Amino acid sequence: MHIRGNYGQNETKEGNVTTAKASQAYLSGGIGFHTRSFFVHPNFMDVNVSGAFNPETKRNYAVGMPDYTEKNDLEEVDFSIHFFKKQPFVLTTSGGMNNGTSNFDNISRVKFKGKNIGAAFSYPNKILPFTLFYNYGDLEQKIVESNRLFGTKQQLFQATTGKSFTQYDNTTIAYDHSIFNSYQKDYSSGTTYSGKIYYDQININNAINFFLDKKKNYSFSSNINSLNALGSVKINNLTFFENLTMRLPKNFFWTNTYNYGIVKQDLYGQGSIKNYNQSFQTALRHQLFKSLSTQIMYGYGENKSNKVFRQERNTIGFNAAYSKVIPYGNFILNYSYNKEFQWISTPSTSLTIVHERYLLLDGTTTLLDNQHIDMPSIIVTDVTGTIVYILGTDYLLINNDPVIEIVRIPGGAIPNNSNVYIDYTAVKPGKYKYTSNSHVVFANFLLFKNRLSLSYTFAKQDFSDISSSSDVQVLNYYIRHKVAARVDFVFIKAGVEYDYNKSSISPYAGMNYFIKYQKIYKRISVTANADLSDMQMLDKTQRRQNIDLSGKLAYAVKRNIFVNADYTYRKMTGRGIDLDIQVAKLYVTGNFRKLYLSVGTDFYLSSYFSTKTSYKGTYIQLSRNF
Repeated sequence: MHIRGNYGQNETKEGNVTTAKASQAYLSGGIGFHTRSFFVHPNFMDVNVSGAFNPETKRNYAVGMPDYTEKNDLEEVDFSIHFFKKQPFVLTTSGGMNNGTSNFDNISRVKFKGKNIGAAFSYPNKILPFTLFYNYGDLEQKIVESNRLFGTKQQLFQATTGKSFTQYDNTTIAYDHSIFNSYQKDYSSGTTYSGKIYYDQININNAINFFLDKKKNYSFSSNINSLNALGSVKINNLTFFENLTMRLPKNFFWTNTYNYGIVKQDLYGQGSIKNYNQSFQTALRHQLFKSLSTQIMYGYGENKSNKVFRQERNTIGFNAAYSKVIPYGNFILNYSYNKEFQWISTPSTSLTIVHERYLLLDGTTTLLDNQHIDMPSIIVTDVTGTIVYILGTDYLLINNDPVIEIVRIPGGAIPNNSNVYIDYTAVKPGKYKYTSNSHVVFANFLLFKNRLSLSYTFAKQDFSDISSSSDVQVLNYYIRHKVAARVDFVFIKAGVEYDYNKSSISPYAGMNYFIKYQKIYKRISVTANADLSDMQMLDKTQRRQNIDLSGKLAYAVKRNIFVNADYTYRKMTGRGIDLDIQVAKLYVTGNFRKLYLSVGTDFYLSSYFSTKTSYKGTYIQLSRNF
């Protein structure tokens, strides 16, 4: 059982004029139960049942908007049954039901209900172990005022098996079959829509060691995946991944990988879309004593789409890594060289990019892969595609034509150091080809048991044999020097680096500083971070500065009372960006026997050019376990 209350205020200003001001009061509660029993005997039928009821109410007051009240409630029951615990096979069933309503100021009422039931059977044995799984889910939602009904039904069947014929091989096979139904009924207009999709997927994994090789010096692995969808959409997808690894005499290692994929989508009377890609890479590595490792490699990649778009890449490369023990530490020297021949043929038109993955990390800006992007077309979602992030609240875009950069906003919905998917459209040139050459040299001194690190990085990229029917493509020529020094004194880490990047796209030169403090004093844990980046853009009279400060304090007042405080500050200035954000949280938790109490407050203040937004909130939560 629990009860929780929140109260918050937020305000937005344009200059000195308040454009929005609101407050919100929120109260929620819940009661739940869990019970466990058996039928006849615990080893025959073990039964678990749980349920919950969670009502909530919300009251909003806003300047320029009418006040409103929102009420919601959710009821749910779940169960699981485990049969024959002492038998060599496993049989379980599970299911649940839920009902709820959402009432918005008695204007919009939504009722929803759902149910699911499933079963799993697993039989491990020496001849052919296998697992079977089935699940059925049904969800329905009705908007009372408009008399509209939305619903989905899904069935899923899975079967997996695996077998090793010898101690040198292993094979697993998985088959999935699912049926997805969706429907919409508008009783007022009498219109009805329904859709049905069948999915069939087979996945085969195989690994084998040649020549009865116990040491796995010669191994081959393969993965084959086939996906077919019928119904409202028709898609066929087939992919192969093959890998061959060989440990040769004289400390030589040879690795080979091959990928092939083909996707075909039927547009029902409007033709079809067919894409396929394949790639191959081989690398020969040699280890000379423990100090020197060298490698040469070759790679080929090809992408095609309906004979309209075609891209080919041929890559050759070499790298060497040398390490040496020196007085007071170690010395590391690496060198790599890559030469890439690229050829592309496509109509000079807009290209739609779907689900391009990027990692967003605090303190860094991330460059989108393509150039000349239509900024209004950019959509950022989580990796599931269900959460759409908001520009200016969760992330910022920096237009450095012809390239676009994206930055995560602290306090937004995007977690730090997480992946996002980005969709957009970009102008792509027609036929063009080029050859790129890149060199990287890295030298590092690690001294005094790695307490001190001194490093230097040199990187260069240039192009030759350029041929293009369009000047849309902008190639990135650069020469980069980076010198860094870092110290590590257990609970204090600090560093400074100079970065010079003479680039045809984003040239800059400047300094980066960081310091991190982390220490535990009996019942107190303290963490503090500070990062400063000060860059001068070489092609423009402008600077880009990033300041990141964060701290966290955790204090165990007693064994059952804890205080936590968090603070984050970020300031970013430069061309196309002027951001200032502060986020602070303070919360206290305690438990007394089986009674849990949590009280907290949070604060958010952001300034983006002339727009200022502030939020202040408090909450209290009380829960009891029986």
